[in-house]
Amino acid sequence: MLPMCLSSAADATTRPDTGHPQLFRVFFWMVLFGSLLVYGLGIWDIPVLSHNEARRLVVVQEMLAHHSWLLPTKNGLLYLEKPPLFYWSGGLFGMLAGSCPVWVLRLPSALSALGVVWLLFGRLRRHIGAWAALFAAMMLVSSYFFAEMARVAELNMMLALWVFAAMLMYFSYLTENGRHWLYLTYIFLGLAFMTKGPVALLFFVPPVVVYGLWQKNRAALRGLVSWRGWLLFALVAMPWFLYVSLQLNDMPLLAVFTWQVADKVSVAKGDPVYFYPLFLFGAFAPWTLLPVYHPREQLRYLLSTMAGRFFVVAALVPLILFSLIDFKRPKYILPLCPSIAIVLGIALDHVRLRLQQHGKRLGPLLLVGVAGLLMVLNLSYYGWIQPRVLRHRYVVLPKIVHELQTLPKDVPLYYYGKEPIQLIYYLGHPIAELDHQRLLELTSRHESYFLLAEKQNWEMLRQHSLCLQKDYTPYLHRNGRMGLWQGGGRCTPSEAKDNPME
Repeated sequence: MLPMCLSSAADATTRPDTGHPQLFRVFFWMVLFGSLLVYGLGIWDIPVLSHNEARRLVVVQEMLAHHSWLLPTKNGLLYLEKPPLFYWSGGLFGMLAGSCPVWVLRLPSALSALGVVWLLFGRLRRHIGAWAALFAAMMLVSSYFFAEMARVAELNMMLALWVFAAMLMYFSYLTENGRHWLYLTYIFLGLAFMTKGPVALLFFVPPVVVYGLWQKNRAALRGLVSWRGWLLFALVAMPWFLYVSLQLNDMPLLAVFTWQVADKVSVAKGDPVYFYPLFLFGAFAPWTLLPVYHPREQLRYLLSTMAGRFFVVAALVPLILFSLIDFKRPKYILPLCPSIAIVLGIALDHVRLRLQQHGKRLGPLLLVGVAGLLMVLNLSYYGWIQPRVLRHRYVVLPKIVHELQTLPKDVPLYYYGKEPIQLIYYLGHPIAELDHQRLLELTSRHESYFLLAEKQNWEMLRQHSLCLQKDYTPYLHRNGRMGLWQGGGRCTPSEAKDNPME
């Protein structure tokens, strides 16, 4: 049996949250300003950091340039790997800015992260208590992983917002018995589908089914078969997919989705099943150590509330499903983070109440101090340290772009091997790919052209009598090298091999 103060605290609707009111106010403003700074400070300063960021930006760049809102392109070619909602949001900010700087796609991620944090606090403080809700919000601000994903031009944070909003609205539907919450659930689920496709449903349908069966909650199961709800979902999620299918007539989206699922489920050498749990343990450290503090009592306390039971299932069921898939990337499970933060926030509030019960007045102050320290560390890293530590990823890009812009306009420029998407973004126009067959054709005709290629392809290019004009390093990696080559019979293999610029 729980201690009296903890037992009464288990019902969040009757729990008074007046403990340490002054400290709570200080903590609230700390988390509020911390979220704004950690998610937003300097996102307009640091250049493109990854291939993924650059390809998202190129899609928006070409969307704005060619008004290709419904049929996006990347490097001049049709690009349908993901639905366009994230790109539309970036395009909106791009129109407001009159250009496509890096922040136009980082801002939607930052705003989505803020939306998750404060939607969580605003909607759940009545159900789990203000302290627990604020602890959960703090964990998302102090988590290095969640902060990192809030600061990059990636669509996973927007997916996390819509998925969490759908789960939160469904929880409100179960607790407040309002049909409007159910309809909002399916609207948000449709937005999640428009962000990343069918994978969004894995974060919603399986946990709701498991929760309904476990709790014998007929309302939870009935809500899943609401025809009005699914109609709203279809009205939000399906028009763009239908348009693309009608325009292209060969079901390209079905082929893309099938390829993506097959590619991730059956990998020759997949990651271990414990990859995600181990990663999440570090992503939310040191708060993931909370369950070792009176674990049985923690579990009883957590499961004594409907919110605790609901969000435990919301976190665990998708985590198990994604752990069974061979191909694993941390960003794929970002939508689980809000539910995990809620569970840990309830656990941390349990610790606060125990400390308060035993008269340890400095205990809550210590918890707030640790939380503040973690947020300061996040802010220090992403605001000042990261741009210097990752300088090798972007430092040479302006020089390459400047020299590419000075090349003769009548001589074509190609790339060989991996697509140099960062350069394509900063150059502002597509660069055509040159495959091996086309390379042989140009070599046989002695046509003049320029070619971008990374170090692993250089020996082969020498064998085809191309001449290395420029050697750029570090390119994307500390030891990475990008070469600007020229073809057309102007140099012999021996001259290219002995080029002093290499």
